Amino acid sequence: MKHQRAMVMAVAVLAVATGIYVNLSPPVLPAAVAPTAPTPLVDQRFLATPFVDLSGKTRTMEEWKGRVVLVNFWATWCAPCREEMPALQQTQAEFAHRGFEVVGIALDNAEATGRFVAEFKIGYPILIGYMGMIDLMRQLGNKSGALPYSVVLDRQGEVAKSHLGLLTLQKMRDLVEPVLSR
Repeated sequence: MKHQRAMVMAVAVLAVATGIYVNLSPPVLPAAVAPTAPTPLVDQRFLATPFVDLSGKTRTMEEWKGRVVLVNFWATWCAPCREEMPALQQTQAEFAHRGFEVVGIALDNAEATGRFVAEFKIGYPILIGYMGMIDLMRQLGNKSGALPYSVVLDRQGEVAKSHLGLLTLQKMRDLVEPVLSR
């Protein structure tokens, strides 16, 4: 009897969670435009995807079009994400004068992200991801959906480079420099 009750509760919780996910997730790009390597169509739709910053303002990646942007998908609970943040800040400072920007997209809630950003004094823009972020990362070339994941957008907003896993300072320079030099 207890086993049946526990099973019914587990199914009910799963059903509610699935309903919330389906209703809160943004529309997923059709499979026809979601190859393993991004296409310009995916890139352009990514540019128009709305995100919310820590002040609650809606922003899109189009805001940074004309600049080279390293978009870093991360979470406060991800140890490698936390480890690469000083290098992200250093890369931002090193290349800002050349039209470069780092933008973080946190796969976390705004409250936890805000505390983390304040505690670690993150100096580049942070946007809050949503429940469909894993699908978006896959469409941008991250087959596994793992973190951290970074993409470098060229000045036209197209994905020029990508990297799954911890980025060292030198690896960031190696990803960004060729795109800045175009």
